[in-house]
Amino acid sequence: MTTLLPPHALVRPVPFISNAPDDLHCLQAAYGMIRQFFEPEWQFDLEEWSQLTGFEPGHGSCSSVGLLWFHNNGYDVQHITKYDYRRFVAEGNDYQYEAIGREAADWEAEHFNMDLERERAARMVATGMWQHRAPGFEDIKLYLERGYIMKCLVNLNELNDKPGYLGHAVVVIGYSEDTLIIHDPGLPPRPSRMVSFDKFLAAWADPNANMEKLDAIKLKTADEAPHSL
Repeated sequence: MTTLLPPHALVRPVPFISNAPDDLHCLQAAYGMIRQFFEPEWQFDLEEWSQLTGFEPGHGSCSSVGLLWFHNNGYDVQHITKYDYRRFVAEGNDYQYEAIGREAADWEAEHFNMDLERERAARMVATGMWQHRAPGFEDIKLYLERGYIMKCLVNLNELNDKPGYLGHAVVVIGYSEDTLIIHDPGLPPRPSRMVSFDKFLAAWADPNANMEKLDAIKLKTADEAPHSL
């Protein structure tokens, strides 16, 4: 079925990759879509890509490993969030509870190795990719216009009008006047899913604005250097 896009939409032709049947690889699918957009000859191999992006069997993976991989392999990476990684590195779960609330913090503690994530967060901060501020829709629009592809973490339950918290990665591929176009790896997989700004913001900022994290990723050319908007 062909998805009817809204008029006057800016949409990047990002290839779609679905989550794995175990429903634990949305992040690997999201990062795989971004890499395949910039490197069309690259073939997605779930096992190899999972190792490169920090997947732990039975758990999942945080964004940091994938962001570090892109940074170390010729990409400009801009990671924008109010979440304070320096405090997370210093205080661990105590800061998590304060910053994102008990439900989301407990979910992350269950799915990720938080001691390891603190080490990775320190490495991420050291690269200079982190912009310590709140991201917004203007960032999404400007980075898309400048050729970046974006990954965002959302509460999938909120996005799907369900109760509770379920962390999930989606890829922003375009926008129109009041709509974002995202590749949602699922499950179920939903390529070119259209979501209103209000609905996306509710899922992006759940349980609070510290959960809003924007990863803008672009393959650098020979004459490019990392920069911020």
